[in-house]
Amino acid sequence: MENILPRILHCNIILHASPGKEGFYKKLGFRKMKTGMAHFKKEAAMREQGFTK
Repeated sequence: MENILPRILHCNIILHASPGKEGFYKKLGFRKMKTGMAHFKKEAAMREQGFTK
């Protein structure tokens, strides 16, 4: 990421981080977005893993 980000300063970047990994991206200057929605086939399993509330 530290090698890629300086090369794409002209781009907006949106990514999906695994639950618990947000701190890694925060250190690189990423910030949480206010909105985001998901529709998973195995909704209960994804909720248990922290992907949805």
